[in-house]
Amino acid sequence: MAVCRKRTVFEQVEKFLGLLAAMPIDVDAPNQAVALQLPHIARKHNPTNYDAAYLELAVRSRLPLATADKALIRAASELKLKLLSHS
Repeated sequence: MAVCRKRTVFEQVEKFLGLLAAMPIDVDAPNQAVALQLPHIARKHNPTNYDAAYLELAVRSRLPLATADKALIRAASELKLKLLSHS
């Protein structure tokens, strides 16, 4: 989408995808109990279930959240989550 909207070029996307592919990423298995918590997290801390999923995973896995989104930063602070800095 960013390429279509001319926010970036395809070469940058390819480079990013290459870096992403090299990372040791674990896939979190879907869980009904987790899914049922997302609307509650979204209602209390953030406007979307999509963003609530990031918050829930960070809380459950006890890992810091990486985001530049102001609403997610605020919600992470309320949940006492650590944030990864991009600096």
